[in-house]
Amino acid sequence: MNYGITEKLIKNNRPGEKLFPRGVVVHSTDNKGATAENHYNYWNNN
Repeated sequence: MNYGITEKLIKNNRPGEKLFPRGVVVHSTDNKGATAENHYNYWNNN
């Protein structure tokens, strides 16, 4: 099974010390009707 992966980074991220990514996290919010795009838009605009 193949899944498409799109990288979308929010504009206003946490300032401060440099971060070193170690992996990927898949997170489910269990919000009925909410999509990954909805969550991206919320965090990118608030």
